[in-house]
Formats: sequence, structure tokens, C-alpha cells
Amino acid sequence: MINCEQLSQKFGFSCEPINRNVMYIHTPFSMAFDGQMIGAYVQEIGSSRLRISDNSDTLFAASTHSIEFNSQRTKKFSELAGISGVSLSDDGELYAECDKPMFDFWLARFIEAVDKVSIACTDALPAVSSPFEKIVYNDLLGAYKNRLKKHHQVKGVSGHVLSIPIYVESGDGCYILPIGAQKSGKLNWKSIYQASGKFSDIKNAGHEAKRLVVIEP
Repeated sequence: MINCEQLSQKFGFSCEPINRNVMYIHTPFSMAFDGQMIGAYVQEIGSSRLRISDNSDTLFAASTHSIEFNSQRTKKFSELAGISGVSLSDDGELYAECDKPMFDFWLARFIEAVDKVSIACTDALPAVSSPFEKIVYNDLLGAYKNRLKKHHQVKGVSGHVLSIPIYVESGDGCYILPIGAQKSGKLNWKSIYQASGKFSDIKNAGHEAKRLVVIEP
């Protein structure tokens, strides 16, 4: 089996035995969507071969955050993992098999694959409305009623499908992105930069709709 002490010295990881043929590796890396640490089960499968797996932990954790899975999304996850040479089973397990001498290489590829899938899960998180967003929406509701849409999706020049909190179907349309203040009362510059990036992506895709950022005073 893999020597835990050597593993710790080489990578700074820790590990613990599960049974005679399986151990669990703790890494210092976290999943993008909830901050849980990335781990790996390593199993001896005979003929000097090892199997590295997440035991379906990654996608199970994602499901607890109300991320919904469909064939298209699962295919995307599989393709992302495949870039690193890692497979995704029908049961949602990320795994790779390798010869013992190649373990270091494949452990790194496995962590890379879990990281990519966790980032994709972040993009799939359901939209959450901020209190200020609700205030802006309600203020517009009386004037626009049925022409007001929440979480409108539009494709940017980058190819990404962007979700805009509020869209007004009037003339060429208007994308509205409310930005609430931080608890300290200061401007939320991170959200402002993100809004600038989103609207640039939309503008460069040739969309004619107006773009409006509403900042909480």
C-alpha cells in the first residue's frame, strides 16, 4: 500500500487506513462550491494497480446545495473530468486507475479533476436573490408588471450563459443588475467588477438591450 509518511513528506497530505486495502487521503485543497476539503480513497485492486476515487462524495455534496443534475450537466462534468484522464461513473463517482509507480501523477490528475467539477458545480448553484435585489424588483413591478422577468438568461460572446437578476421587456429590453452594499456599508467592489465583466460579455455578443447597474446607497 502507499506509505502515508512518504505521502505526507512529498505533498503535505495526511491519510488514514479504512481497511487493509483502502486508505483515505486528506488534501489541503477545497471544493469551490462549499469549501469542503477534497479527499481521495485509494484502493489496491491487484496486479500492482491502484484505484483512486471520491466514492461519489463530490456530486453528493453538490446535491445537498440544491444543484440539480440532468444528462447535459452530467455530460459536462464527465468531459471536464476526462480532460484530466479521470472518469465519471453512472453513479456519480469520479475515479481513475493506475500502476503503483504512477500514483503521484494520477493523484494530482484526480485532484485537478475534482477541482474542475467543483467549479462547474459553482456555476450550477441556484440563483439567490439579495434583499436589495427584491427591493429593486418590487419597485419596478408596478410599472412593468408582466414585462418584468427574474433571472433572465443570455449568452455572452464568451459562450457562457449568463443569468441577469432582472430583465425588462421594453423596446430593445433592459438588463438590470442590482448590487447591495456590504454589511459595513461600503461599496461591494467585487460585485461591481463582476457586473462589469458580465455586461461587457453581453455587449460584445451584439445584444441591443440596455444595461443598468443599480447600486444600493
